[in-house]
Amino acid sequence: MPETELRVEIIALLLDADFKLRPDTNTWSHSDGRPFTRAEQATAFQATHAPNSKPWQH
Repeated sequence: MPETELRVEIIALLLDADFKLRPDTNTWSHSDGRPFTRAEQATAFQATHAPNSKPWQH
């Protein structure tokens, strides 16, 4: 099975995201309140889960 590519730019966006959809831009926001650009939103949507990953167990 091919190894999953680690996409640092996607991880950085997701770590800095407020996932509430903004009604004025129809995008997420950065943690400091700035809306994602359309390019940032498109990049974030490229995220996938790791193959063979297991859900968190409590």
